[in-house]
Amino acid sequence: MKRRTAFILIFILTLLIAGAVYVYFFVYNKKNPDIENKKADFQVTAVDLISECEKLDTAVNKKYNDKVLEIKGKVSSTIPGDSITSVIMDEGKNSTITIEMYARYNEMAKNLKVGEEVTIKALYITYLPADPILISMGDSTARGDIKLKKGSPVK
Repeated sequence: MKRRTAFILIFILTLLIAGAVYVYFFVYNKKNPDIENKKADFQVTAVDLISECEKLDTAVNKKYNDKVLEIKGKVSSTIPGDSITSVIMDEGKNSTITIEMYARYNEMAKNLKVGEEVTIKALYITYLPADPILISMGDSTARGDIKLKKGSPVK
């Protein structure tokens, strides 16, 4: 009986070590794609992307998930940070597009003017629809949000 218990414990320990090695080599050390030099999977305008997200909701996340988008639109605001600045586009719709820029473009993003037409390449993360409870209560500030990261200007 003691041999069997020892065998089971050694087997479980071996599985745990193999799992840890797998996570270390294939998850933790996964190379981050360089979005700036990657070809865009989709080229869209901010208006079209917002409209598509508001209509298709969950299907749009499947279509664009982890894809590189090249988005053309007008800057409605920026959220400056020490190392990352986010560019916001809303095009007068009920949802906004929030793009976190690469740190190397932080100063450029901070200097964008409201209403300036820009084209930004970024990695699509998700669409978060507006809270239906807030909308039903008449909250006019409830908005959906399309999240992208690793943004870089298209020259």
